[in-house]
Amino acid sequence: MLRWAGLGLAALVAGCATGGPGVSSSDGGTNAIVTIRPMDGAVGRVLQVQAGLRFVVVDYSLNQPPPPGQRLVCYREAEPVAILKAGFIRRETTISADVISGNPLPGDEVRVQEPEPEAR
Repeated sequence: MLRWAGLGLAALVAGCATGGPGVSSSDGGTNAIVTIRPMDGAVGRVLQVQAGLRFVVVDYSLNQPPPPGQRLVCYREAEPVAILKAGFIRRETTISADVISGNPLPGDEVRVQEPEPEAR
């Protein structure tokens, strides 16, 4: 299995070495810009918003979804815009999350809420 993963990575690197974004290829086409998200286990993206029911669907295609009940923060352009709570409805790469406060939109980044530092 590891051997196949190495071949996939080699193909990805070889494909990236053929030209930068927007560089025309020999057949007249244009290379597409591809965004690759980090696999840090904590990042998701809002796929769908059900404003009337106060829940969202969050995609974790490249990352591990948080456990049910986990508090999440929804960011838009690095600014927090909503607080979510991970739900119990799960599929292979998506979860539901209740909207606690704020107004999330499709495409917003979702991260696990960091615990508050204890006051001394």
